[in-house]
Amino acid sequence: MSLGEVHWLPAYARQDRAVYDPEHPLVCNCGLAIKDCPFWSRVEELLARPLADLQVHTRWSSNTNSEESQLGRRLLLSLAVRVPSVLGLKSVLRTLAGKNLASDCIRLFGAVAEAAGRNICVDSSKSAIRFRAIYETEPSKTRAIVLTRDARAVVYSKMKRGRSLAAAADGWRRKMQLIESLTAGIPREHVHVLKYEDLCEDTESELSKICMFLGVENSEAMLRRPTENLHNIGGSPSKFDKERISIALDRTFETGLCPEDMREVLRVVGTTAARWGY
Repeated sequence: MSLGEVHWLPAYARQDRAVYDPEHPLVCNCGLAIKDCPFWSRVEELLARPLADLQVHTRWSSNTNSEESQLGRRLLLSLAVRVPSVLGLKSVLRTLAGKNLASDCIRLFGAVAEAAGRNICVDSSKSAIRFRAIYETEPSKTRAIVLTRDARAVVYSKMKRGRSLAAAADGWRRKMQLIESLTAGIPREHVHVLKYEDLCEDTESELSKICMFLGVENSEAMLRRPTENLHNIGGSPSKFDKERISIALDRTFETGLCPEDMREVLRVVGTTAARWGY
């Protein structure tokens, strides 16, 4: 069952644009508000608690709200990048993620699986900290698929939304370094690295590898984007476009960035890009 960026679910349930303010409406992929969506209503019923009260995002977990806690969290993040072994300490993860985040996420996944009649939940929330906190709680049931993309393409996309080149490039570098730290020490068979470019250029082969990684049967239906019975949260507004059913490689950064900008991006991301195959 694909959930999209489910860490935004409480914001959708509360219609709270103070924490998440995309261009598109805060409605489920089916087009209904969370309170009116039969699927999410069933999930809420199974949880026996309001979806709006879940602590499934590191941004508003209960012990990360104060200014003092935020400062400590930033220092721990910096330490974790340099010394990944500290992430093996549950107290560190609790400070970074929030004490209730892992348990709330796991309960949510259980309710979703029951409501959908599925065994696997695919959560596209972009938080390595969140993944590691959930993994430490349920390692036998949790797997990471790390989707990477050329830093230049990511920077160009961020720049189109108002971010400066320097900030976007530095953000990519720090994000990838954090992922390296938060997947360090995890058995390799629990982490699958997937390049966006490879997925677009050879979708069938890459999906086959993902199926092998997850231990599920490959199906030709996986090559076609479904258009019905979808209940994704967050993500690109393209999810509402039922005409966009194919995967296509976006290389507009090659003309959108001048040669000097491309060189600057590569200078900022440095050896981190090389370690990820770029």
